[in-house]
Amino acid sequence: KICDNAFLGCKNLESVVLQSTNCEIGRFAFAFCKNLKKIYVPKKQVETYKKRFPKEAQHLIEGF
Repeated sequence: KICDNAFLGCKNLESVVLQSTNCEIGRFAFAFCKNLKKIYVPKKQVETYKKRFPKEAQHLIEGF
């Protein structure tokens, strides 16, 4: 689980790898991370993870 506000406003965060197919993501966990460019998730779970993020952040999600 990634807690609410876990990385809120983190300026150094550029990418995240979520290896779990069922990772809970708290509210605003990655909000205002201005340098965040990619959130990598298991390829089969891309659409599932996109539903967990706001529309404006869904382009960051990519399968591996």
